[in-house]
Amino acid sequence: MRRELSTEEEGGCSRLVFEPSGSVSAGMVMLHGLGGHAARHDRVLSCFSESGIAVVAPDLPGHGKSPGKRGHIPRIELVDTILRGAFDRVKEIAPDGPWGIGGHSMGALLVLDHCARGACEKYAWAWLSSALLEPAHGKPGWLYGLCRGIDKLWPSLTISSGVRRDACYDPAAVGITADQERASGTHRRISIRLGMELLRAARRVERGAGKLFADIPVLMTHGEADTICPMQYARALFDVLPARDKEFLTITDARHEPWHDPELVATVCRWMRGRVGSPSPA
Repeated sequence: MRRELSTEEEGGCSRLVFEPSGSVSAGMVMLHGLGGHAARHDRVLSCFSESGIAVVAPDLPGHGKSPGKRGHIPRIELVDTILRGAFDRVKEIAPDGPWGIGGHSMGALLVLDHCARGACEKYAWAWLSSALLEPAHGKPGWLYGLCRGIDKLWPSLTISSGVRRDACYDPAAVGITADQERASGTHRRISIRLGMELLRAARRVERGAGKLFADIPVLMTHGEADTICPMQYARALFDVLPARDKEFLTITDARHEPWHDPELVATVCRWMRGRVGSPSPA
């Protein structure tokens, strides 16, 4: 894998490119979650690459190696621009396709919103990991009104996302220390503007769910012990998706980031290979 800096987007955007060493059978664009970055998905995206699937995974503004205030994406339209740039890059590596799209948590919501606004006709499959479908879950009702007022005055103000490391995965089992996580670029901030944009995106997805991915395979994966994005919201979306080829994979006892589990990585890779005709890695 190699890291690139794209200058197409406002302010520049870092992205990881996972390019197969052998023949290329397909390409994919992948978005990370809130406070995360592309390299957190190294294990699963490397598996795709070893299977012949090229992956371009950007770091969103305010995340990972990309510039910007931590946790702040000033306009949702920037995500569309970044996804278009990532798609153009993956087409250079896999010009004949097919091409897929994926996202984890906030990234899954942003992918769904991108598609709900009619921008996904070119994709041949989708993977949604621990999708953030109800950003207001667990938050008091008065907070929305307060944030709406602050958004007009100070949209770049950031607050804690409230996400705990042990809610994402079992630190003892995964073996990542808090210092290592911080050093990698992970953070726990979200701006008022980004929070409001996510709420609006979730409502657009809810309204358009009955038309999403009508003609392409969809895989949704979710940990049964996810308290950040409780599984019932993902299951409700899955039930109304019109896709003829769709699968909802649950992982017993897994928390918000089940892709730390090697078995899940292998399962997702098998699903992906089955949809693009890619051979298993030697």
